[in-house]
Amino acid sequence: MRETGIHLEMSAKHISGIKTVTSALLLAICFMLLPISSSCAGESENTTEIYMPDGQLKSHIIRIYINKSFEGIASKDIYLKLHTSAAPMAPDAKQTNKDMVKNATSTKKITIGLEGKPQPIAQDNHHTWEKPVQDTTIQQYGTMLLFNLEGYSIPYYKTATRVLPELVWCTKKSAADHAKCLDYDNAFGEKEVYLANATGSYLWAAGTIVVLIFLLGFMSMKVHGRAIYLLCDSTGRLSLSRTQMALWTIAIGGIVETFGLTRFDVPAIPGTLLGLMGASLATTTISHAKSRIKGDTQKETTKQPAIKKRMTEPHWYDLISDDASNSLALVRAQMLFWTIITLGMFVTKSILDGALWQVPVELVGLMGMSQLAYLAPKMIRDTPPTEPSKP
Repeated sequence: MRETGIHLEMSAKHISGIKTVTSALLLAICFMLLPISSSCAGESENTTEIYMPDGQLKSHIIRIYINKSFEGIASKDIYLKLHTSAAPMAPDAKQTNKDMVKNATSTKKITIGLEGKPQPIAQDNHHTWEKPVQDTTIQQYGTMLLFNLEGYSIPYYKTATRVLPELVWCTKKSAADHAKCLDYDNAFGEKEVYLANATGSYLWAAGTIVVLIFLLGFMSMKVHGRAIYLLCDSTGRLSLSRTQMALWTIAIGGIVETFGLTRFDVPAIPGTLLGLMGASLATTTISHAKSRIKGDTQKETTKQPAIKKRMTEPHWYDLISDDASNSLALVRAQMLFWTIITLGMFVTKSILDGALWQVPVELVGLMGMSQLAYLAPKMIRDTPPTEPSKP
């Protein structure tokens, strides 16, 4: 019994010693990591970063964000510099950022291609925004500055130019003369971004659309002899569904290319826009299928070999006239009306907003109902009547 007690006492002391050594090691590791984590935290807190969204149109208000509060700094003491690879204005390797800023301000040359010093027209010192990082976004807090860079010089034939933004702000003023700044601070953007030129984008997009239309028209002339027959049905009448699909294709394709050229990337396409394009495509497909079925049924009924008929002369009023009775159809006029209204609003809003317009769901619903009203007479008229049963 005595030996057992001694053995248990030694085991307890051994376990206690292991715990003490383990605790000491963990404590030492914590003290080693504490300066590193404190240093990293200090660097992340003290690092001033600029975020300028990519592909902003210079014809619109330019937004620039900085993760620093400019509380107490007036807009007249904040300047913007835009660096380009064509005319670099990076600081000299032997100069500090503040020395470079002082030299730049003394020459009264803050940015390239602008008269004077571009200053913010408005600022929000307590703003929250989301910054994209790889495949996710992080939320940041600081100041949002709004600039008017409409006078920035970009050749009319260029869709965009790469710039590196730099913000310069006054940190110390003269006690005798409050208009005189004694010291400056600055911060650069983390990467170059595209500053877009709306004129160049519109010109390139319009040129591409015109070339494609001429190419498709030329191919249509080779098949049927006239380019307009690309929008006609098998009889030569101008098809409303084909015309609608062609208009939507030109409008959406042109706007997507315009904003794609501003940042050389595919722009975000709203879901309602996909719904509108899908509904137009479905309407054209169903209408074409019903016309083919109707033609095949007539051939089987007459039991005569197919004779290639000459296509009739297309007219613009075919868009609102019934293809069977050649009378005016209100459902066709309604569908054409909503198509023109929606197309006009989409193109106008997209150009004014500088992004693809999110078509309201209610407007998509109105377009869908007009297309259903257009297809309903075709479905009812093409349904064969049931013959009465003989006694």
